[in-house]
Order: sequence, then structure tokens, then C-alpha cells
Amino acid sequence: PTDTPTPNYTATPTFTPEPVWEQVFQDDLKTGFWVTEKSDNFRLQYSNGGYMITNNVEKDIVYSVRKDLYSTVRVEVTGRRISGPLDGYYGVICNFVNGGNYYILGVGVDGWYGIGLKQGGQIRFLKEGTDKTGAVRMAGVENQIRAECLPGKLLLWVNGVQLASVQDQTFTTGSIGVGVGNRTTPGTEIVFMDFTVYELVQP
Repeated sequence: PTDTPTPNYTATPTFTPEPVWEQVFQDDLKTGFWVTEKSDNFRLQYSNGGYMITNNVEKDIVYSVRKDLYSTVRVEVTGRRISGPLDGYYGVICNFVNGGNYYILGVGVDGWYGIGLKQGGQIRFLKEGTDKTGAVRMAGVENQIRAECLPGKLLLWVNGVQLASVQDQTFTTGSIGVGVGNRTTPGTEIVFMDFTVYELVQP
């Protein structure tokens, strides 16, 4: 008798395709499209070469959002600290329902980063930390923030490096915009530039 050789099978590697995003809106934030307003607690204005938000509210967020609604969206914006405490932070607002219910994905001027959920007017961070990779540029240096807000999942990228992701289904659709927060001390002042919006066309 002769032995029947056992066939050798070579596994074919499988690759998860990168998602395909389509740009649907772009604004250099120099003039025109965003609300300008001021009070004792905040200021929204065009200044310092972009759209500037001043937050004088302790332990809270001042935001500016657009009316368009999205359920699957990627938002990129560049921000820079003008003045204020070192524990301030800034970033992208998404799935904005109203002033007490939304997500914020952002960075601090001291190297902090986080993904926050504001619900019922109370903010808590689903994930936060201090950057050890060098991705977050501190003090008054520009940071490009990229937020991906998908149904049930949020991802935060800073200067091309993914720093955090969480799964949360509290809000799955809403408006988008930018926000500035104070973790403790009020007075954070941030200027935003180059706001770009993408929608997912191929998962």
C-alpha cells in the first residue's frame, strides 16, 4: 500500500479594510458660520486667526455647535491655548442633544486627554489619562484633534495618534461642534481652526 499524502494548507491572511470617509463640510473658522456671543461666563468670537471660546465657568464646558445632525461622523479640528489655567481642556463635541446631553473628546494643555459624557447636566469622563507618547503638544502649541463618533463607539485621535476609545450607547445621533472645559479653575481661552467634517461611506 502507498500512503496518501496529507495536503498542506496555507492560511490566507485576512485584513480589515480601513473605513472610507467622505468630506461633507470644511471651514477655516476665520469668519462667518459660527455664533458670536458674550456674557460674564463665556465669550464666542472670531479672534487670533480663528474661532475663539473663552470659558469662565468653574468645572463646566462652553460649547458652540452646528445645527446639522449626524449618527456616524468624523470631525477634525485644530486648537491652541491662548490663555488660562493649565488644567483646561478643549476638543470636539458630538451627538449633541442639548446643553446638558452630549459627548466631548478632547485634550488638555498639560498633556491630559479624555472622552467625556455629559448627561443630565453632569459630566463624567468615560476614559481619561495623561499622554505618554508625546502626541499631545502642551501649553500654547497647536493640536489637531480627530473625533470619530459611531453608533455605540467613540474614538479620540490627537496629531495622528489614537489615544482613547470607548463603547457607549447613551447618545447615538446629534449635532457636532467644539467645546472648551475647565476641570477646576475657570478662565480657559482656546482658538480653533480648520474644522472639517466627514461621513462614513464604507465601513
